[in-house]
Amino acid sequence: MHTSGSVLLLAIACFCSVFFACSVLERQSAAKHGCEAAEIVEGNLAYNRLVCEGARQMEQRRYAEAAKTFEMAMKIPLFEFPNFALFPRLALAFFKAGDREKAKDALQKAEISLSVLIGKMHCKEEEQDFRLVNQEGVSVAVHGEAISERMCGAAYEYIYTQRSFEIVLSDAKLIALYFEVKQEIEGDR
Repeated sequence: MHTSGSVLLLAIACFCSVFFACSVLERQSAAKHGCEAAEIVEGNLAYNRLVCEGARQMEQRRYAEAAKTFEMAMKIPLFEFPNFALFPRLALAFFKAGDREKAKDALQKAEISLSVLIGKMHCKEEEQDFRLVNQEGVSVAVHGEAISERMCGAAYEYIYTQRSFEIVLSDAKLIALYFEVKQEIEGDR
């Protein structure tokens, strides 16, 4: 018979082994594409190249170019996953390029997209399309239509229900990046 302490230790050990295995795989994948961007996805070379190029442009302080590069990457369809992870980087690129309105816009889109990802908001199917609603069922007015086009559809429904340690860890990295960018943008007021 297992005690609750031994079950907890076993759970922690399993989590740690999965965490470290995922970290190694992520680092190997990022190294293969020439950058350390958390937004790298397996199987989409064009997207990964643009993500890495945008990250390099940010490092070189070529912020307007980076914003354009991130926007191009966000137009590329990702297989069975909504393309939204670059919104925080895009916001930071706009901010550093001096376009505070576009930075604020991209940051709001990042927050709404991440809210859908973690279940704080969800997609509600209508007759011909989807709309975003909060937990109380109230429609999201600002950027709702643009985000629902990016985040909603039958192809993506399983993403919002299939939760594992690996997925939660990946989501946490995206959320941490969002808060880092938000702090940098809003801390400059």
